[in-house]
Amino acid sequence: DHKNGHYIIPQMADSLDLSELAKAAKKKLQALSNRLFEELAMDVYDEVDRRENDAVWLATQNHSTLVTERSAVPFLPVNPEYSATRNQGRQKLARFNAREFATLIIDILNNLELSLRSQSDLDDQHDYDSVASDEDTDQEPLRSTGATRSNRARSMDSSDLSDGAVTLQEYLELKKALATSEAKVQQLMKVNSSLSDELRRLQREIHKLQAENLQLRQPPGPMPTPPLP
Repeated sequence: DHKNGHYIIPQMADSLDLSELAKAAKKKLQALSNRLFEELAMDVYDEVDRRENDAVWLATQNHSTLVTERSAVPFLPVNPEYSATRNQGRQKLARFNAREFATLIIDILNNLELSLRSQSDLDDQHDYDSVASDEDTDQEPLRSTGATRSNRARSMDSSDLSDGAVTLQEYLELKKALATSEAKVQQLMKVNSSLSDELRRLQREIHKLQAENLQLRQPPGPMPTPPLP
């Protein structure tokens, strides 16, 4: 129930990466500015979409010869609207194995949820009876952002080993989405096959017309001499 601020974040404790390197990466994640954190979340979403598309293609590879020659894109393509540094970071997401990538996704979701909760708590505690000066008004966003990051970091430290599970509803929704994607891929392959047949037919017609055109361009032979009376 996102409207009321209720979120269910999967916590696959057995598959999470809890190494020291992962914990250090989590600290860096907590220290990101709001802008960088938003960009990272968008890039991770794109990487999830890329991996799901590749999985669908691999799952349908045995069903048709049309996809056997397809080489999977090993990382996200370069986006000309992004900086070189961001594009490099987006492509490095492909180096994460399934366990590391799942850990990163859950860390981002936890980070986002804690930010929303902290911001909500600050809004509830705000005293609207007091009239703030211009200086206080200018400093309020800075204090709010600092408190949000601080609260989020403390909460993440206490929830490093939190347990949970993927709900049945989430599993069914994901399964339905994959089935829909696979059906679309199958439909596209059928359309591609029909277009290939039509292309071959047009090529045969073109070859036939070229042969007829060449025959018409050949000079006529000598006219036969009429017999003398």
